[in-house]
Amino acid sequence: MTTAYMKRHLVTYALRLLLIAATVMTTLPANAQNNPYNIKDELYNMYVEAYAARTTAKGLQLSARMYNRAVLLDDRKAQCLAYTLPMSYYYHNRENKLQFFYAVKQLQDIAVKLGYMHYYYFAFTNCVNYYLSDHLTAKASSYINATEDFARQHNDNFGMYMCVCAHGQLNLACRDAYTAIEYFKQALKMAQELVPDADKPNLYRNIATCYAEMYDYTRMYDYAMLAYLNSETSITKMRTLHTVCYSTFMLGKYDEFERYFEIYSRLKGNVNPSSKDSEEAELAILKLLYDGDFNTALKHIMTKRKFIIRSRLLAEYHKLKGDNKSQSETLTSLYHKHIRDCDSVRSLNYDATYARFFNQQLNMKNQRLSSQKQQLENERRASEISNASLKLANTQLTLRNSSLELSRTRSESDLLRLSYRKKILESDKLRAQIAASKVSQSFTDMLSILGAIIVGIIITGAGLWLWTRSKMTADLKDTNNILEYNNLKLTQAKEHAEHANNVKTAFIQNMDNDIRTPLNSIISMARSIADSTNDTPAETLSELNRQLGNSTKQLLNIVDNVIRKT
Repeated sequence: MTTAYMKRHLVTYALRLLLIAATVMTTLPANAQNNPYNIKDELYNMYVEAYAARTTAKGLQLSARMYNRAVLLDDRKAQCLAYTLPMSYYYHNRENKLQFFYAVKQLQDIAVKLGYMHYYYFAFTNCVNYYLSDHLTAKASSYINATEDFARQHNDNFGMYMCVCAHGQLNLACRDAYTAIEYFKQALKMAQELVPDADKPNLYRNIATCYAEMYDYTRMYDYAMLAYLNSETSITKMRTLHTVCYSTFMLGKYDEFERYFEIYSRLKGNVNPSSKDSEEAELAILKLLYDGDFNTALKHIMTKRKFIIRSRLLAEYHKLKGDNKSQSETLTSLYHKHIRDCDSVRSLNYDATYARFFNQQLNMKNQRLSSQKQQLENERRASEISNASLKLANTQLTLRNSSLELSRTRSESDLLRLSYRKKILESDKLRAQIAASKVSQSFTDMLSILGAIIVGIIITGAGLWLWTRSKMTADLKDTNNILEYNNLKLTQAKEHAEHANNVKTAFIQNMDNDIRTPLNSIISMARSIADSTNDTPAETLSELNRQLGNSTKQLLNIVDNVIRKT
């Protein structure tokens, strides 16, 4: 990929980004576009309405109403702008040519009177276009030269710029596109350097039209995009969009064509293929071809009177239909017609060109004589200036000596200032060193204090740890002794419980024999005593009581022994 190719695509990408912003701006109302003519908003809205109807009688009425309102509001620029509308009306309606030239003169007179020379040259441009549309190139050339002399006499850069643009239009009408491009590029350079408020979009559009004459649609597209992106008003955008749409269609960029055509439709309104406006009709036919409505498109193509427009549209019709042979034949006849027209125009304007060339030679001779006279006058003035310059030289020498002395004094003061500044820098350096040493000492002291604090913390922590450890050891010993004592008590209790358990076991085992025997004796004795009668001997009762007492004591002894053992 070459550098030129990359640059071209970068430029195209940037233009597309700018186009997005410009597309958004086209949807804003007139007042939102900051009123590019810098007139009162009310008058600007009246101008937009009148411009839309500029080819009808209603446009004349609206322009007169706008002018009267501008006079009432004392808006001089709007007064000039109102006079452009009758000129546009008679430009498109050519039944009476005198009315057109009268409208041109009226606009130029009021422009000179109110001090808005831009509208003077706007009328001049329309007059040139009027001549060229009637193929009066000789009149157009002489009119351009006369206006150029007028602009040069008044040292009017804008007028010179407009004359250069007119020369470009003249060469474009004469089918000399290469020369026209040079004039338009020269005008573009003048616009950038001398005329900042020039109509650059129109220049870009004219250059794009020249490239269309050369069938270079790529460059036509580039300059058409520049024209569109530099347009500030909806009217200017509408004019430039025709060139953009046409170039995109010829390059086969149909998606872009559709997008720009939609923008053009929003600005224009209803786009009619039968419109008297050739540009509007041409775009409408291209849209029919894009939509595939070939029959309707062909019907409108064949109604076009201009051979070139009809042939170009017919070639695109055959191209989209896939009829390469018919397309080739149409383009061949178009090219032949183009060449014949160029030859015809050049032959018709040969005498006028030769006369203009002869007049230019005479003008050059007159200018040469005038320059020689001026040179002699300059030499005389130069001698006077040289004498004055000698006196001035002496004065300058005196001043120079004074300036040298002043320079020497300044140099000494500069040296003293530098020495003082050097001492200040040295003192600052010493002050910085002292501050650095203080900071270093403070840092060292801080480290020492911090170390002492850390050592103290370590020692204190070690002491606390040892004291805590000894206290815990003593507590552990006491706890151990208590545990051993409790363990001993538990052991004794265990032994006592085991002994008691054994005693109880033995008691339970002996209970049946030791306790049952005395109890049985006591029970039998008690029965015997109870069963005794009055006839029973006293000795028997006494023996029974004695045995009962013995058995009772024996039982008591047994129970007492059991209790003591437990």
